[in-house]
Amino acid sequence: MRLVKYSLVGLSNTVVSFAVLNLFFFLWPPVTQAILVAGSTAAYAAGDVNSFWWNKHWTFGGGNNHRTQIVRFALVSIVCMAINAAVVWGAGGFLLSLFLPAWLIANLQQVSMAVSGSVGYIACRNWVFRGQLI
Repeated sequence: MRLVKYSLVGLSNTVVSFAVLNLFFFLWPPVTQAILVAGSTAAYAAGDVNSFWWNKHWTFGGGNNHRTQIVRFALVSIVCMAINAAVVWGAGGFLLSLFLPAWLIANLQQVSMAVSGSVGYIACRNWVFRGQLI
């Protein structure tokens, strides 16, 4: 059941990050790898704020280690954002060279989040929210 809840939170993160990503790329079109990574990172950070709240209070339970959980979650987020940025940077450079439509390249973020989200689930389950059962 916990994986189902985590997946639903992930879906809401996708909605949040998609909105931030599209706003970012509306303001700054994704024409370079640096802009792709900046937009992706902004979207990922917005999704992470959403993720922390929902995972703390719904998926894994409230718990009393609020400060510890924030620090651990922030560390996991930094690692996951680095994974995400690396995937976006690598694949983005290739996709930009193909002269694909900007909207298609911009949505590379969603694919890269599947990779980093898997790492995030394992870290949240076994380290950030360890021992909190619902």
